[in-house]
Amino acid sequence: MPQLSLPPVLEELGQFGFSFDLMTAIREFTQEHMTVLSYHGIRIDWLEPVIPAYQHVLEHATEETWLDHKIRVASAEGLILLKLLAFRTQDQLDIENLAAAHRDHLDVAWIQAEWQAILPLDDPRMLRFLEIIR
Repeated sequence: MPQLSLPPVLEELGQFGFSFDLMTAIREFTQEHMTVLSYHGIRIDWLEPVIPAYQHVLEHATEETWLDHKIRVASAEGLILLKLLAFRTQDQLDIENLAAAHRDHLDVAWIQAEWQAILPLDDPRMLRFLEIIR
C-alpha cells in the first residue's frame, strides 16, 4: 500500500472499532513494517510483506470467517516462521506452544524451505526450533 494511503486506511479501521495510536501505527508500519492494532481486546499484528517469506505466509494462510467477515489467518507454520524471524522472548514461547499444539501436523519441510531462502539452516534460531520439535 502506498504510504499516502496509510492514514486514511487506519482512520477507516478506527471507525470499524480497531484501537491504536494513529501516529505510532504510521511510524511503526513505515519504519518497522509492522504495527499492532487491537480489535475489542484482540491483538492484531499487521505486517507489510517486505521479504518474500512474508508474502509466502500470506499465500499459505487460510480463509476464515470472523464476525461475519472473511479474513486470512496464518497457518501454524507461517506463524512459526514469522516468530523465528523476530525471535523475541514471547516469540520463543509462542513457537514452543505452536509446536506442541500442532506437533503431529506441522509441515517442517515448508518452514525449513522458507527459512533457507533467507538464512542458513544452521542459524541458531532454526536449530532451536528443531530442538523444540524433537
